Amino acid sequence: MGLILVIGLRGVSPGVADVVEAVIAQVNGDFIYLSDLRHEEELLLRQVHAQVLPEKRAEVFQDYQAKLLDGLIERQLFLQKAKEMGLNPDPQVQATLERIKKENNISSDEELRAALERENIRFEDFVDTIRVQVLQRMVLLSYIQPRLVITDQDLRAYYQRHADEFRTPEQWHFYQLQVPKDSPLREVVERELLSMSPSPEFQAKVASMEGVQFAAIGPIVPEQIRSEVRPALSQATPQTWVGPLDLNDRWVWLWLDRREGGAQLSFETVRDQIYERVAQERADQARDRYVEELKKNSFIRIYCLNLPEPYRALYEKSSYCAQG
Repeated sequence: MGLILVIGLRGVSPGVADVVEAVIAQVNGDFIYLSDLRHEEELLLRQVHAQVLPEKRAEVFQDYQAKLLDGLIERQLFLQKAKEMGLNPDPQVQATLERIKKENNISSDEELRAALERENIRFEDFVDTIRVQVLQRMVLLSYIQPRLVITDQDLRAYYQRHADEFRTPEQWHFYQLQVPKDSPLREVVERELLSMSPSPEFQAKVASMEGVQFAAIGPIVPEQIRSEVRPALSQATPQTWVGPLDLNDRWVWLWLDRREGGAQLSFETVRDQIYERVAQERADQARDRYVEELKKNSFIRIYCLNLPEPYRALYEKSSYCAQG
């Protein structure tokens, strides 16, 4: 049978009956309760509703939901380590709150509290989240910084491997000619216009053809060009017409005027950017190793019988799962 503890209700008057609370995990001497998991679910749901398009919310919620219990276990490990190290997060927590208030033109904690409540976020939850993040960062820095040795050779090797990422932004200039599919003018366009460049004479002819549309587009980065058009432009020879492209209700021809940018940036101009990338990459790897080290040296049990779905299915084969 899964572990069940009787704990006192917080904030109730003496004499009120205790409530039975299911323990879903144990991390050394500390317990994680079902209410902790439900609380994280509620916070996640609010965040998803605030930041994700409606049609994607269920998918995003499920993806992050699957990581909630792991996050609670890791958070407990970091909090225990921070306590062991005697870390004091208060100055950094206050500094973070002051920065948030300044960035949002908020003058006091009371005003910040009101702003959070309008977003259905409790001020205490908000501060507690910052406190946990600060403690995690402090613990990680004490572990990572001595190991974060990055040489100039490391940076140059990264630059060589990712050379295509360090170029000036490429931009295209092109013209687009459109004819409705139900128009009889396709043959006229092909006969009279496609032998011409997009000159003033060309544009005057277009203006005389009812329903035919012509537009100059650019400068524009390739990623912003619709996917049905981009491949044709990427393969086009400048100063020539490409088409017709079949785009649902219309025929489209493209004239690639020119491509700009795409020049290789020198190592010296992007060295700081590369350092940030390499440092973040090494820090992420070090964090993963450190978390595994903490787990290896800790007593961790997940009481799977106390887990609701979908968590029970996710953890029933875990080495941490205790079925009894």
